[in-house]
Amino acid sequence: MTRPILTALQTDITTLDVEVVVNAANRALTMGGGVCGAIFEAAGVSELSAACAALGGCNPGDAKITSGFRLPARWVVHTVGPVWRGGHLGESGVLASCYRRSVEVANGLGARSIAFPAISTGIFGFPRESAAQIAVTTLSASRSGIERIVLVAFDPETLRQYEALVAGEGWTGGPSVRPPSSGDRRKGRLLPASAVVRPSTHPQWGRAALNR
Repeated sequence: MTRPILTALQTDITTLDVEVVVNAANRALTMGGGVCGAIFEAAGVSELSAACAALGGCNPGDAKITSGFRLPARWVVHTVGPVWRGGHLGESGVLASCYRRSVEVANGLGARSIAFPAISTGIFGFPRESAAQIAVTTLSASRSGIERIVLVAFDPETLRQYEALVAGEGWTGGPSVRPPSSGDRRKGRLLPASAVVRPSTHPQWGRAALNR
């Protein structure tokens, strides 16, 4: 069991050179908008839809897996985040469970790298700062065979929140995370800050600007 290295990036999650990408899914595991829609389109709508239909849905906080089909990633982990209803109905615990279960499912397949969108921070309405804190705290505390975890932001503010947490600013959990290194590269691999693809300049972000 290892402590993962966390990296924060703003880019198109469907292009990353990782073994697993996480889909911010709905309960029915059907194609949605935002990141979910972008993942379905990149993987192949008919193939991914059929694979998801066979899973029989997914409960909030849980995670299920399919092939990545046409994605660079070998697998897609589908997890259902909480809808924000004020924070008094266990939303934080459900969101933390999304990250834990996704790592558990990916680890069960022997994956060593995984990329997450900012789960529940789009149309599901979870406050971004709190969601980022939960993501970094939960993932950095995980112990598995996964060595590399990528937190993918869809806007500059979310990226700044991730980077502050990854650098250890405003977080007391210890130095188990780091910002992108100079070894991160273009063309589907992890991007350094100078190579970040901004939403305004990437065609897919017109439809994929919202996480669930």
